[in-house]
Amino acid sequence: MAYPLEFKTIARLRQLVSEKCEGTLTEDGIQELSELLDSSAEARDEYWKLTLVHANLGWHFAGQARCEDELGRILLDTSAWEQPEHLNSRRTHAYAWAIAIAASLLIAGFGGQFLAAPNEVPPAASVSAEADAVSVLGRLMARGPQSRWSLGRPGNHDIDAVRQGDTLWLEDGEAELHLLSDTVAKLQAPVILQVVSLDRLRLLRGRIEVDVAKGAEGFVVETTSAEVVDLGTVFSVEVTHDGTDLVVFDGVVDLKVSKAPTENQDYSEASASRFRTGEAVSVSSDGTLSRLVNVSRVLPHSQPVAEPVIASVVDNNEREGLWSFYEVVASGMIEDARAFVDRRYEWNGATEAGMPSYLLGADYVKTFNNDKVTPDLTMELTLNQPARVYVLLDKRITPPAWLVRDFSDTGDVIGIDEAWHDPLDHKPGLEDFAGVGPGMSIERTHSIWMQDVPKGGVVTLGPNGRLPGQKYRDISAGANMYGIAATPLETEL
Repeated sequence: MAYPLEFKTIARLRQLVSEKCEGTLTEDGIQELSELLDSSAEARDEYWKLTLVHANLGWHFAGQARCEDELGRILLDTSAWEQPEHLNSRRTHAYAWAIAIAASLLIAGFGGQFLAAPNEVPPAASVSAEADAVSVLGRLMARGPQSRWSLGRPGNHDIDAVRQGDTLWLEDGEAELHLLSDTVAKLQAPVILQVVSLDRLRLLRGRIEVDVAKGAEGFVVETTSAEVVDLGTVFSVEVTHDGTDLVVFDGVVDLKVSKAPTENQDYSEASASRFRTGEAVSVSSDGTLSRLVNVSRVLPHSQPVAEPVIASVVDNNEREGLWSFYEVVASGMIEDARAFVDRRYEWNGATEAGMPSYLLGADYVKTFNNDKVTPDLTMELTLNQPARVYVLLDKRITPPAWLVRDFSDTGDVIGIDEAWHDPLDHKPGLEDFAGVGPGMSIERTHSIWMQDVPKGGVVTLGPNGRLPGQKYRDISAGANMYGIAATPLETEL
């Protein structure tokens, strides 16, 4: 039976490979590396990935042979070591590129020294304490007991301090990078990330969510296919096997795209596209933009222990220039939960007694409030399990025929706190206009409709009901779009 490598073994393997490429590996080190590879198929698998790194880069070190040739000489010592088949796939090349860039930063930027594992005892650092203090840009904080990371520099001292040029490998769990500017980046493993400067991160693999502090506007996250420039936002960037995904949760960003991405991409001449709250886009490897319809998110207060009830939401909106996404929040329905992706409105109990208890902790969907006037809208809600689905309909609206036919009115209501929102984002950051807690600053109420779906699967929802003074693309309609929530359905055995 194959067992995964221990974290300290991976860190040690990276060290030995880096030293081999640097030409500093001793005879004892060569023997240790050979024994390590001979003892474990998993170690050889990891070793092949590192070999791909150097093969992609084709580095030369001070007149020495190509690093991959040096690594290959160790492999020639035994014919039993075969390259894993999965490393020959096309998808591996994209992954190999990401690791290659990370390794280039490690080896070129830090003299070929290894990634320091939190619980290892590496050689003493050669950098002075004074120099370290000057270069510290922030600190890493674990978001759970399983969080493990390593940094692209020697030394196990002050392993939570992040310095300019560090390459972070988040192996397991979640972590937060708190920069000196008060900007916070949330990371969920696996992530490979370089801290270029206080206002620039280079994402090589995985997904990060960035909350840019006031005064730190202009913060940049770059990937091989895109550059995201913050204008005062909360946004996420994810490197996928074939491109980059951008989601704007709040505020505004500029997106620069290259039609021919390279490892050292220069975006200074690229034109920018602007994306706002509630919009999401996928950038392919050739620079093509496409809408991201569905985004899943787990908020800090919501830690679901089981499979989410709602798997996804899609619609029939295909109009040009539409980038809005549906955000599915697992176990996220609580007091003051954001109701829509394109407004700062919040769900609350209509009175101080709070929202109905059956909604607390439910999965819910942030819909687009601007869809309240789309007459031909169709949504498909996919459920992972048997569920009770709730539609939260503005009481000013005449219930549509599909809702009356397929759902039952519970007779209960939930409130909406219509926090101030400027659709052009001229004055962002005015959340203080929202009340806190149930029954506070409630402007509207929504009736709660329900439907049991005993087998899970797909539920089809239609357009909003008839609104007073309804318009279409001019939007202003005098009522809100409906909300969606779902809870597990208790079925009899």
